[in-house]
Formats: sequence, C-alpha cells, structure tokens
Amino acid sequence: GRFGDVVAALDEEDSSSGMGSESEVALPEPLVALLQHVPEQLGRADSQLVAERLSRLLSCLKPREFHRDTPGMLDVDTLKRLCADGVPDEVPALRATTWKLMLGYLPSDVLAWEAALNESRASYAGFVSDLLEDLAAAPSSPSAASGAPSPASAASSSPARCRPRGSTCCSEASAAASTAAPCSVEVHPMLRQISKDVARTRPELDFFAQRVCGEGGGEEDAAEFASRRCSSQGTQAGDIAEPRYHLDIIARILLLYARLNPGVGYVQGMNEICAPIYYLFSQDALADAAAAEADTFFCFGRVVASMQDTFVEDLNHTEGGVLGRMQHIDEVLQQADPLLWQHLVEQSAPPMCYSARWTTTLLAQDLEMPDVLRCWDCLIGDLAGPRPMLHFVCVARVIRIRKQLMSSEEAECLELLQRGHYPSIPLEDTLALAA
Repeated sequence: GRFGDVVAALDEEDSSSGMGSESEVALPEPLVALLQHVPEQLGRADSQLVAERLSRLLSCLKPREFHRDTPGMLDVDTLKRLCADGVPDEVPALRATTWKLMLGYLPSDVLAWEAALNESRASYAGFVSDLLEDLAAAPSSPSAASGAPSPASAASSSPARCRPRGSTCCSEASAAASTAAPCSVEVHPMLRQISKDVARTRPELDFFAQRVCGEGGGEEDAAEFASRRCSSQGTQAGDIAEPRYHLDIIARILLLYARLNPGVGYVQGMNEICAPIYYLFSQDALADAAAAEADTFFCFGRVVASMQDTFVEDLNHTEGGVLGRMQHIDEVLQQADPLLWQHLVEQSAPPMCYSARWTTTLLAQDLEMPDVLRCWDCLIGDLAGPRPMLHFVCVARVIRIRKQLMSSEEAECLELLQRGHYPSIPLEDTLALAA
C-alpha cells in the first residue's frame, strides 16, 4: 500500500534495534505491546504525513533511542516537541501513552513502567474499596450536608488517607496511601454536587451514555440515561459501587479525588478536565476498563496539581491563581496586539470576562472532543508554572477573531468571546499562532 515504505522502515528498526535479542535489555510488556500495535494500525492512517508522524513518535520509544548508560531512559523533552505537532487520532493507545509520559505518570525509565503501573492500579483499587465502605457507613440523607462529621463515617474501620490541606495525593500513589490523616470529606453531599455537573458532561457524545460493560444501548437504556441527565438525581451511591454508565466512572474518579484532597476538594469544571482523559484512555486497545479508570484518576490528579492554585480561592491573587493567570493573558495580548487589547479595554471586555473558563477547563468546554485531544497534545507537555502554553493559546484564540472584535462594540465583543461564536478557523491555525 501507499504506506509500505513507512511500515518497512519500522520493521527494519525493530530488527536493527535488537528487540528480542538476549544482548538487549528486556522491554516491559506495556512497551512491547505498543511497539507491536502501532505498526499494525498504520493502515488506518489517511495520509503519508500521518504515517510518518506515527513513525517519528514511535521512534522516541524505540530501544535505539535509549541512553547507553541508562538503557531504559526516554527523551521526554523530544517526545513533548513531537506531541505538540499532534498525535494522530488513528492510534489512541499511542496518544494515551504519550500523555502518561508527559504528565510523569509513566516514568521516563521504561524499565520501571510495569512496577509503576501495578502499584498505582493496586492503590486505586484500595481507594475504591475504602470509598465504598464510607458510602455504606455514612448517612445519605440531606441532613448529612450540614457538614457535621458522621459518627458512622468517623468509626469506619478503613478511613481514607489524605494529604494535608492544600496538597494533592495524586502525584504518587504510594504517598497518598501512606499518609495518616483521616479524610474529612462528607461523601454523600459531595457526590450530590459532583453528580449534577457530571450529568451535564459532554451531552453531544454517545460514549458517556453507553454502559461500561458494553451491553445495552436500546431505546429503554437511552430513555433511562436521558432521564438521569435531565433530573437532579444523577449518579447515586449504588452507581459508584457498581458503575453502569461511563459517566458513573467519572463521578467515582472525581469523588475519590475530592475525598483524598480535602484542601482542594471538588470544583465545578473538574468534570470537564476528567472527561477527555477518561475518554481517551477508554479508547486504548491495550488497556482494560479497570486500568483506564485507575490511570485516569492519577493523570487527572497530575493535571489538577499542575494548576492547583487555580482551584484554591485563597490563592486567586497569586501568580498561579485565577487572577494571576488572567493578568498574564492580558499582558501577552497587550504585547502581541496593542490595538486589539486597547479596543477590548474600551469595550469593557477584560480577560476575566471570557478566559477564566478557558484556563480552568483547558478549553475543554469550548472545543469539540477531537479538537480537545489535539489541543491537549500541545498543552499537556507545558502545564506547569504560571505561564503555560495554555495562556498563549488563549491569546491566539482572541487574535484569530480580531476582525470581528474590532468591528464590534461591548455586547457583541463579549458574546463573541464568551459564547464561542467563532468562525470556522482550524485549530491547527490557532496552535501555530500560539507557538
């Protein structure tokens, strides 16, 4: 076929790299599976460019790219640069792996992958078990929302283990499991808050309305799920114990995060961050449902940790807080396009009026899912710090509609910026401008 040269090159690399040779370091099973899976999917590539991009990304994970003194180490910086150009949609397993590497969930030493994954997934199973005990012990009546500790919860034989207030448990599974402070989050009131937001997550995608087991899907099933979306009930405690729909999984992940991180808790918009990660990991043909859920939990925690100040109200005015980030976006726009910046100031359209949602959800609410995944290929490698790539993408979004904004007055400007009434500008153009 038209991609025969690329496939042949990959086969040649496999042979020359010594995979399977006794003289080479034994590769972990997750990497071996990926190295075999990607070439098999090349036939789905719709262009030579996509096939070549897949080849370059895979080369970053090849044994010949390992450092001689540390044979398992990967060059993650090079991987980030390649991912910024986009990971092809044709192979979700490759995108999932690169995200895990860029977030630090997978170690840069591939020889440590299996141990790290096994530890994290086992820890997550323990978190779920503790949560279910709390749900069973704590009263579920609205009176539990008063904030008073539940005697049944306080007496739980397996209390959650949490980090100090303001920190996050998700950077390392072992650290979260070993801390000694009992969790103070009331699970039922928190679940009610989370379930309302989760029920509204990505209604345009059938995926989240599908049963986790892959069964169902008939008219009766659709009617039941539609009722849950429209009602205030949402995900219930029983759905946390035995999730039926993919949205129940997201609710469980968010509830666990809030329970283990009382200093941050749950903040509206976290569901929008969690959804794309879970959606991608669920499409990974090399991971089962349990692995997808556990990996989502830890990767979601790492994303939130990289922008944690954004979710803590007391830190709003710091450099990494919401207002500090808005100020940086304002400064970048003023420098990049002084005339447009001055026009928006005169029209009372500061960044706080339109970009707070962009920064707190990483544009997840403003892009279709395929574009979210593509955009995050670029963002995930540069999330940390008060001046991440996200801010430059936000400014690029404003500049891309410069003509419409300059010819609009206050109300029209705000509507253009807030409601996403954007012309059909390819995302790649926006990312190129941001770079």
